[in-house]
Amino acid sequence: MTAQVLLLCAVWACASNLTSRGFYEGLAVLKGHAGEVRAVAFSPDGLTVASTGKDATIRFWNVALLELSRARETAAGHTDSVYGLAYSRDGKRLATASFDRTVRLWDADGKPGEIFELPGAAAFCVAFSPDARLLAAGGDDGTIRIWRLERRGRLVRRLKSHVGTVYAVAFSPDGKRLASAGDDGVVRLWDVGRGRLAASLEGPKNGVSSVAFSPNGSVLAAGDWDGYVWLWDNAPKPSLRAALKGHAAKVWSVAFSADGERLASGGEDNVHFWDVQTGLDQTEVLRAPDDGAFSIAFSPKGDSFVSGNADGSVRLFRLKGL
Repeated sequence: MTAQVLLLCAVWACASNLTSRGFYEGLAVLKGHAGEVRAVAFSPDGLTVASTGKDATIRFWNVALLELSRARETAAGHTDSVYGLAYSRDGKRLATASFDRTVRLWDADGKPGEIFELPGAAAFCVAFSPDARLLAAGGDDGTIRIWRLERRGRLVRRLKSHVGTVYAVAFSPDGKRLASAGDDGVVRLWDVGRGRLAASLEGPKNGVSSVAFSPNGSVLAAGDWDGYVWLWDNAPKPSLRAALKGHAAKVWSVAFSADGERLASGGEDNVHFWDVQTGLDQTEVLRAPDDGAFSIAFSPKGDSFVSGNADGSVRLFRLKGL
């Protein structure tokens, strides 16, 4: 039996303990982190999943080749828990945000690059602009910092409006708006070019942990601490589209599928899948490990998704019929 066949057998043996229902099927449980996995992301080419969390390491998994018995690379440099992780659209760089009061850049293989310090503030989230020229990060001082990455990154904006920690930031696909959310329960939209607040979106009553724009930028989603998933039409004057209730506990993460037709939400209890047009829960609830799924992401092709979990695992699933 060849090494490749043995590897595939090992992967499917791991997957045997995962749920297979409706439109998703468990592929593998990836283990290596010591402690909670707080953030996961697919590389833009779909070949790699990056993960990070409480152990302050960044691990790179060869998901396309099913080389899942161990991480391809492990990068270290942070000195405390890492809460945010994002790829640039061209896949050349990765950014991480940490409780150690730094935001760090890495190349696609985990080689360390620039380090941006947040004096007096822990960093909880990070996002690249679509053209990869800007990097935004939210901290526990209620401030969003934006760096221009050309010519040895420099700080160009400090957006201050939130009260408490900023847990989530996301650029719109055209790069003109930045969404942010956090402790204060208000989702804010910023005009990136002017560095001004464009809108404050009411709805959530308590904290908001995640925000995401649909691939075409027409819809903004957010997940809150009361178990709601919120949808707004991203128009010049945004309007509330729906408040979706399916979770019985905090929602930690929201992510759109590649075609924008499906939204996944991960929380303390489970992962839900929603029809974006109708707002209907597709009822294929994926039971999360103990204490839930902190982060979820769809692959660029939309044929698989990954979750980063409180039990220290990274779980890979294939979507059926896609």
